[in-house]
Formats: sequence, structure tokens, C-alpha cells
Amino acid sequence: MKRLLSNLALFSVFSEAKEEKLKLVIEVCRHGARAPQGDSNNLGIEWKEGFGNLTPIGKRQHYLIGQELRERYVYQEKLLSEHFDPEEIYATSSKYNRTIASAYS
Repeated sequence: MKRLLSNLALFSVFSEAKEEKLKLVIEVCRHGARAPQGDSNNLGIEWKEGFGNLTPIGKRQHYLIGQELRERYVYQEKLLSEHFDPEEIYATSSKYNRTIASAYS
């Protein structure tokens, strides 16, 4: 699947008797597509999301990345449970609406 957002994954691997098992993943992503920060050309264009906020395309981008991560870390690597367990995941965001919406998506 083509990545819609650039992201960086850092892996920590535990090795024991030539058997490697993934133990931790840190995924760092930038917010998805957003509306412009403001009307710099004074065209009077309104964005229903509000200036600087995540667009529906940006939400979809994060949803698709989430599907890819689920496939990788739930089904392939067996790092996470199939059913959501809040004890297994920690997510954080900056205080901006676009980054909160990205984390939520």
C-alpha cells in the first residue's frame, strides 16, 4: 500500500537464542492534509473545517495508515491483541486541532 503520509517507525527488538521478537514500536507521524493556515491572498475563501484544521482527506490518510499498522502489528507481528486493549497503546498529540484529529483518526 502506498504511504499517504511520511512516517518513521523505530523498532526495539529482543533477541534470545537466535530468535528475534518485536517488543516495542514507536510510530511518529505528521498530521494529515489540512486546510491552509489562513486566507493569505485575501480571496475570502472559507474552509468548512476552519483554517489550519484537518480535512476529510487528512482523516482518511490517517485511517489508511491505521489499517496498515493494524495489519502489520496485529496480524503479521502479533505484537498487539486483535481486540483493542488500552493498556497496549499510548498515543499523544500536540495541542493543535489538526494533530488531535490526526491521532483520533
